Amino acid sequence: MSIDRGVVTQPEVSFEQYLRTARSADLDFVEILLDGPTDRDWLERVVRGEVSVDVDGLSLVVHLPFEGLDLSAPSEEVRSAVVSELHRCHAVADAAGAETVVVHPTSLAWRKAHDTAFLRERVVTSLTDLAGAATDAGLDAALTVENVPGGVVPTSDFPDLLAETALSMTFDTGHARIDGFDDRELSEFCATHADRIAHVHLNDTRRPADEHLPVGSGTIDFVGLFDALPAGWDGTASLEVNTPNMAYIEHSASYLDRVLAETGYR
Repeated sequence: MSIDRGVVTQPEVSFEQYLRTARSADLDFVEILLDGPTDRDWLERVVRGEVSVDVDGLSLVVHLPFEGLDLSAPSEEVRSAVVSELHRCHAVADAAGAETVVVHPTSLAWRKAHDTAFLRERVVTSLTDLAGAATDAGLDAALTVENVPGGVVPTSDFPDLLAETALSMTFDTGHARIDGFDDRELSEFCATHADRIAHVHLNDTRRPADEHLPVGSGTIDFVGLFDALPAGWDGTASLEVNTPNMAYIEHSASYLDRVLAETGYR
């Protein structure tokens, strides 16, 4: 029993460097952050063969863009345009062979002018529209929604979100810590919702802050988290470490493999 492991790209490091690091660390996939130098236009050129990228031997996951894209936009024209753009991103990710795509359920609307319940409803409508568009288009890349801290759909609200939609979840460890989850609560959440968690973002932190530290360098109990997942859980896990130093990615991969070996997933 094993879990496929990968790494999330960051815009300050070239995609080619991430490919080299993924191979050096014996990872299984690269998760493309679809923004900056690896935006949708770039991936469309890759799919058309206009940009040469050698991903041979590695799978792909795609993290949809989120800056400036408001799923809760009070203007219906704007909200619909955001859904259309994200669907186009999902479609090109699917064409590139991605197995999973990740979306943020974020709201950028002015919170003084619109209450949380209204904005949350808009986000859920947008997610439902995205899922429906993917089904209509026959996309194979699974759409997963990530817990983002401090928003209109915090980690604690995900049980309700999962009940309201057919979407799977990307569980982000650091984001859950920011939302107030201690190690016991992290593990309990994963155990309870393992059937809906398809993907995990692994990053460490020393406090309730979005530090995105190398795995093993903060205070999160990753052994407890993977111990809590049921035998046979077949999701994927990405190292999401915000650093231009690829040595920290390799360190995180090595640490993760020890955790997975200890918990029977490697």
